[in-house]
Amino acid sequence: MRTSVIEVVRTLWRVDRKLRREGFDATRQAFARDASTRLWDTRGIDALAREVHRFGRFWPGSACLHQALALASLIRRNGIDCELVLGAERNHGVVMAHAWIECDGRALDESGERLAKLAILARFPFEGVQ
Repeated sequence: MRTSVIEVVRTLWRVDRKLRREGFDATRQAFARDASTRLWDTRGIDALAREVHRFGRFWPGSACLHQALALASLIRRNGIDCELVLGAERNHGVVMAHAWIECDGRALDESGERLAKLAILARFPFEGVQ
């Protein structure tokens, strides 16, 4: 099953709106439940991650957290479990944070070199049987 561009953009908009209105915890919980019984070929997940990141770069105010939550929501809607991961590193006294999605322990559309520098702060599962 292919996720449409409209669905990617719509999900980015929903995540952005909910983050602004209700904050991280409420947004994470709402989108973690966002699943259906549709099954999806996992080979398409990498392409979906690239699409979300591609559109997310042009979304006003979009950061890695917005994109990760949108991607997790789209993956869950297709019946696949994933994890939102938050990490950080200190570079010359400045703390830099990053959010990304992992499926089966594999980071989606992320550089392993970049992630290796980050200390993992938290993992939030997006899973469940519908």
